[in-house]
Amino acid sequence: MAKTSADMSSWAIPTAAQSRTGFQYTPLNPQTNEIRVLTLQPGRFGEPIVSTLDVVSLEDKPVFEALSYCWGDRTATRNISVHNCLRPVTKNLEAALQRLRYEASPRRIWADAVFPVPPARWKRSELV
Repeated sequence: MAKTSADMSSWAIPTAAQSRTGFQYTPLNPQTNEIRVLTLQPGRFGEPIVSTLDVVSLEDKPVFEALSYCWGDRTATRNISVHNCLRPVTKNLEAALQRLRYEASPRRIWADAVFPVPPARWKRSELV
């Protein structure tokens, strides 16, 4: 099902069926302990955030850093690029990504704010 870029809960991974109207969501596989990791592309502070969102299995011991933060005002958003599509994120998350991204190499981050399910529906045990 296609999602609009204004839908904060629509984070997804592009598939072969991706269209210009949005992503098709690829569910995680609980049997292989999959999570989503945001790969920040290099950039200087103040430049637009460019990234990809990848599914990885914790069983493969992927390398990433974790970011957990205060959500803040979910209506105050800024856009970041994920798979070449603009996606709204909270101002707090965009500010954190600006400061955490490297200038010369990609950086992989697991962020609790980069999940496709609204926080009210998350199970705490599934986040950690």
